[in-house]
Amino acid sequence: MNRTAFTRVVEAITELGLQSFILLDKAEPEFETLDVLRSRGIRPQLIALVGISTGLIDYQLSVGGATKLWKELEGITTQWGLSTLTDAKKCMGSLLSKSVSSQYNDQKARRISKVFSSDLPQHVVDRFEDCLKDPVKLWNMIAVAVGSSPEKKTIAFSMKVFDLAVFCCYGKYLEFSQEPPIAVDFHVRRMTEIMGLTSAGSSDDQIRHIWFEVALESSKKAMEQISPLRIDSLIWQSGLMLYDPLIRMHSKSRLPKLDEHLGRIGIDVRNRSSFMQLLQSCSFA
Repeated sequence: MNRTAFTRVVEAITELGLQSFILLDKAEPEFETLDVLRSRGIRPQLIALVGISTGLIDYQLSVGGATKLWKELEGITTQWGLSTLTDAKKCMGSLLSKSVSSQYNDQKARRISKVFSSDLPQHVVDRFEDCLKDPVKLWNMIAVAVGSSPEKKTIAFSMKVFDLAVFCCYGKYLEFSQEPPIAVDFHVRRMTEIMGLTSAGSSDDQIRHIWFEVALESSKKAMEQISPLRIDSLIWQSGLMLYDPLIRMHSKSRLPKLDEHLGRIGIDVRNRSSFMQLLQSCSFA
């Protein structure tokens, strides 16, 4: 790991501060739905369970499909109610019947069937405090339930949704005492290289470890918990916005789009300036 680059990234993350990550989360469609469920007085355990389950089928959607998927969940929980595990299972079955879930529907249905046939739902409901204390154990349980690897993208996303559910209900994010198995996809890998934290050819484990160290050091400097899941969301979103499909590369020319996006969701220019300056100084070649 390049220590100079590490120091600069930590400074940029620290300057963004926890409030910036909260604003990033609030701009996501799943956050609004989870917060609506909280406002209805639904138990956090059940909000978390349907959140995890929906996160596992939040893929292969049309443009705007994610917003529609989570809005559908919001409406379905009103229709069926959400006070028991049976209600949660019914809600997910109804969600799978909607047109927004039609792509890869059989595969998604198998996933949800595996979830509700496993020990996971009962564990989330009966041992919720354990899930909060040891989120990596829950992460692995989700992967086992659907027969996948914990570092796969949809598994990581379902844990991000769990984290958001916890925040909506308790006003705080999960704390990770051990390194979480975050997915290292194309955007995360490339942004890690662009920022100079590592060179091409680094293993996924090396990249995960770098970002876990960034999260630990940023939290220490900011004197507030900045979760590795939240940093991962920022890096992935940044990579997505900076990717130019015409040239099939991440491009510095798209930095104004990213800056505009961060400003539009409410992140003050003073908080995002170091992050943007860092990216501006990077080589995208």
